[in-house]
Amino acid sequence: MRIRSIVGVALTLAGVTACKKEPPPPPPPDVQVMTVAQSTVPLYAEYTGQTRGSVELEVRARVEGILQQQHYQDGSEVKRGDLLFTIDPATYQATLAQTQSRLAEAQAALTRATNDVNRYRPLAASRAIPQQTLDNAISAQEGAQAQVAAARANVQQAQLDLGYTRIRAEVSGLAGKAEVLPGNFVGRGEPTLLTKISQLDPIRARFSIPESEFLRIQRSMEGMTREQRQARGRGAFEMSFSDGSVYPHKGDFVFGDRQVDPTTGALLVEVSFPNTNKQVRPGQFARVRFLMGALDSAIVVPQRAVRELQGTFRVAVVDSANRVLFRTVESPATFGNDRVITGGLRPGERIVVEGLQRVRDSVVVNARPWAPPADSAAARPDSAGPPATTPSAN
Repeated sequence: MRIRSIVGVALTLAGVTACKKEPPPPPPPDVQVMTVAQSTVPLYAEYTGQTRGSVELEVRARVEGILQQQHYQDGSEVKRGDLLFTIDPATYQATLAQTQSRLAEAQAALTRATNDVNRYRPLAASRAIPQQTLDNAISAQEGAQAQVAAARANVQQAQLDLGYTRIRAEVSGLAGKAEVLPGNFVGRGEPTLLTKISQLDPIRARFSIPESEFLRIQRSMEGMTREQRQARGRGAFEMSFSDGSVYPHKGDFVFGDRQVDPTTGALLVEVSFPNTNKQVRPGQFARVRFLMGALDSAIVVPQRAVRELQGTFRVAVVDSANRVLFRTVESPATFGNDRVITGGLRPGERIVVEGLQRVRDSVVVNARPWAPPADSAAARPDSAGPPATTPSAN
């Protein structure tokens, strides 16, 4: 009886096991893919810098005294020759009067000495007086002449000092806030900074480029004449700001510094942009781009389709059987929100754009065409989108 029970239980368990089915495999993950194609991409180097006036003038007190009055409004436009500040002139007016008095005395002494020489000369010629008397008169005349010259120099210095009490704008431009308020003593020890004036038109952007970029630019201009180099620098620069807006005017090369900074390994460069409406102010953040050339036979793909790890770039290639294979590619530059691929991909191949996080090597996927958004389509090389920029220049 017990044997039958055991056999029955075994048969029952075997039947249950035989009826239990394996769960179906999960469906292939859905991904969106694009077919890559070659194109020519303009390659720009991009640098971060700051704007400054084409002239940056520091207005300082050149004589000491009480700052008596400020004649301009902080942050206003001034013209060359406009009166900006007045230092109390009383002391310098008194000094000028003293020096003028001493000059008059010296001139009177010179007149007396000259009259003596003119009177003694015929008498000495006729031996009516000793020659020594004439010689002494001539020496006195020369001394009086020296005294007049010294007194005249003192008058000129006093006039200069008095003139420095009225501080005028040396250039036209935008005057900043006053650094010293009326009533303060200025000019003692060293010239006191009173304000700054910036010429805003044109405005300049100053930035530093890595030594490697400088060498590459130099090599690209080998064999060019000076006129050709200057022509290449005219209208060759673009500028954008912290909010991403692009300045509507092109910039011209102004100068590169005489040496590479040994502490940073970078060369200081300055470019100039028209600024007739005074839209740009000194001190603004600026991103400046310069056309380096073009990448031929390059492939542009969305950045979301590229995995980056420690400078290595990989994409997920989908073969004809919809199987995924991750592949390392070369990507020397960006192009707006895309990456430029110069090696590792062939035209006509498909890569995963959306759903990259759901795939791995050798997995089969359900591939559907990827439709780029409108703003991404506008940034393609065959449209008027942003240029490619080298990562090393950012």
